[in-house]
Amino acid sequence: MTIKSIRRLSTKPVVDKLFNVVQSSSCNERQTQLNHLLDTYAQQGKAISHNLINDVLQRWAVEQPKREALWMCESEGDESQKLTFDDIHKQSCRLANTFTNREYNLTPGQTVLVILPNNAKERVLLLLACLQAGLIYCPYDPKYLTDIGISERVRKLSVNCVITDEDHLEIVQQSTGTPLRPLKKGLIMKPSTAKLSPVSWNHLIQQVNNAESKYTKFVNMNHNTPVIRLLSNNNNNGIEYCHGTLNLHLILTALWLNSNKTPRLIWMNDQNEIMTIASWLFGSSIFYKEIENLRTMIHTFENYPIDTFCTTLTKYQMLENEQEQEQEQEQEQEQENKTNLQQLFSSETINSKLKTLWHSFTNLDIRDDYIGFRNNPKLNKFPNHIQHTIPRIS
Repeated sequence: MTIKSIRRLSTKPVVDKLFNVVQSSSCNERQTQLNHLLDTYAQQGKAISHNLINDVLQRWAVEQPKREALWMCESEGDESQKLTFDDIHKQSCRLANTFTNREYNLTPGQTVLVILPNNAKERVLLLLACLQAGLIYCPYDPKYLTDIGISERVRKLSVNCVITDEDHLEIVQQSTGTPLRPLKKGLIMKPSTAKLSPVSWNHLIQQVNNAESKYTKFVNMNHNTPVIRLLSNNNNNGIEYCHGTLNLHLILTALWLNSNKTPRLIWMNDQNEIMTIASWLFGSSIFYKEIENLRTMIHTFENYPIDTFCTTLTKYQMLENEQEQEQEQEQEQEQENKTNLQQLFSSETINSKLKTLWHSFTNLDIRDDYIGFRNNPKLNKFPNHIQHTIPRIS
């Protein structure tokens, strides 16, 4: 039996249980299947494949290839792009093949610093590609981009490759002109000379488009191998996720988001990649759009079939702005506000006043019990040494 077949056998029971939950026809059946999922995961523990999310995506791509997985909407206007599970799987595999080809030549254990906007589909595709290739993914939001921030990440996170787009190329070049450590080929590469030079973003995308849509270079990574690195916003210390911790975090987040009803289209705003892709474990479609103001938020609810909203405290607080609220109330007098919203989530604690305000606006309660959910006695069946090593992303 090959290593690859062993990995598939160790992953398949959990993937099967996830799909049983999705296909449940009643609340009682759903709860039963959720309990079976918890039991299976607790029993297998470290045996779970590090590539669980990719295996789930591949299953969706095979069984329901046309099912929508990602809906990207531009910040301005209503232009949007939809990707199916088949699209997501193939494009992430092509990226993984590009990173490991002769030109880029990245090898397992090396670190990729990704400097792209939160609403860029390439961010989540790059994460999936890194998981496939055994690379370590380091996200950096351009909204907080500084020379010092880039150089510190290159140094503290042991970065081997920097991927960014044309908009942020100049500051990245300036920050890595005299690199603190050698960088492998990426959008920023180190040629024979000492000075770094860019590889065109269009060139990278062309390489991806020409790459094979199946990734065949299986990497045998163990439970404790790092998969994500980042710097905390509080003390600038490094935070690292290993494969086992990532899987557990994905499972717990997915259970939290799906404990009442599986979202069909969930608007993930200002959430980290791990929380976002957890939605795919149960087949939800992810919606991406930046929120400039309250009017943008309400307009989006009215014009897209979003049934679940998950965002940060800051975005929920927009509803407290009395001036915008009054303007919106005037608009609502002319046109009744109709949305598909059925669920509201926040990974941060929401005060009672704000909850009341949102309830009056949507007739929905905000679920902000993520931390409490992780400490639920039902989850005690998870191994303690795994359960208590979940780092928090700031």
